[in-house]
Amino acid sequence: MHTETVENTREIGKRFETYTANWLRSQGYKILKQNFEAKHKEIDIIAMKKGTICFVEVKAEKLTADNANRDTPPEKITATKMRNIIIGANHYVEELR
Repeated sequence: MHTETVENTREIGKRFETYTANWLRSQGYKILKQNFEAKHKEIDIIAMKKGTICFVEVKAEKLTADNANRDTPPEKITATKMRNIIIGANHYVEELR
């Protein structure tokens, strides 16, 4: 991948993470951590509402005619990514103890 494309992708990712965190706040969530890393696993946002901790993976994709009928962001979270989120979540909870 070209360097400009990688940087642009990172910028877009950061923008959507910020947007998502702001939206979660507007819905009454408290943002506990952003870009939490543990054992090389990252969780984009850790938020809490009414005593429930939520581990949020932000997915964004530019909508085009070519991809309009493809998987939606939740379907893009692979089994491997889900395992990584669980590992990261377990480490986060361990830090709270």
